[in-house]
Amino acid sequence: MELIIASSNPFKIRELRTVAQELLPSLTIRSLIDFPNFEPLNPEGESFEQNASQKAVHAARLLQKPCVADDSGLVVLALGGCAESLRRKKQQPAGKMLPDTKRLLNDMSAFDEAGREAFLECAIAFATPESGLIKTVSARMEGVIAPAERGPATFDFASIFIKHEYGKTMAQLSPDVQKRISHRRKAFEKLVASLRQLVYPFQLENRLYNEPTPRDKGDEKGSCIRDTGPFSTPLSRERSLGCKDDSPTEMGKV
Repeated sequence: MELIIASSNPFKIRELRTVAQELLPSLTIRSLIDFPNFEPLNPEGESFEQNASQKAVHAARLLQKPCVADDSGLVVLALGGCAESLRRKKQQPAGKMLPDTKRLLNDMSAFDEAGREAFLECAIAFATPESGLIKTVSARMEGVIAPAERGPATFDFASIFIKHEYGKTMAQLSPDVQKRISHRRKAFEKLVASLRQLVYPFQLENRLYNEPTPRDKGDEKGSCIRDTGPFSTPLSRERSLGCKDDSPTEMGKV
């Protein structure tokens, strides 16, 4: 089963692919890099959730495949919150993946520690060509803006964002720690249940329709294949082949 990450940003693709393959190893993960003729959408939402939803639905409709899309950013309350974060993203030149951290640090030079409170937010939407938008989730990582860049610059403000209780910018933390506390990972984890409903019924129904039943193999007793696994669904249970009610009879009844 394929799942498309509706992004051409190699940093996002790498992180989301790593998480998806860890949590749902049966999925085949692709991205917009695999579809060079795809025409991306410039979302016009008023929140990260709206933007992610628009991108996921657009990609699922054009590619005719299940898609996830993310929209994320750094929100600084003292600079106008989410609205200002989205405005700055729209002003960023097309194709530019690294944020303008120098401008942000300059805008915050007059703020004390309380005014430097901020959070990284990531919204991820899941859509299919048949049903449109399935679910949108989000997660935040709260912290403060560092007075200067520390560590290598990345697409996620890692060189200037300090998560509470860590004392270092995200860029200064080890890759394992970054992976564990990532707001993008936290958001994707909230989608796993919805993605699992897509993946496992598909596998179960293929098994039910493609595997020969014991009767096909010459079993005169006509045994059945019953789907009662941990990811069974009403549909897959209904399609269990040749099954009769084998529940125990009550005492005294024939």
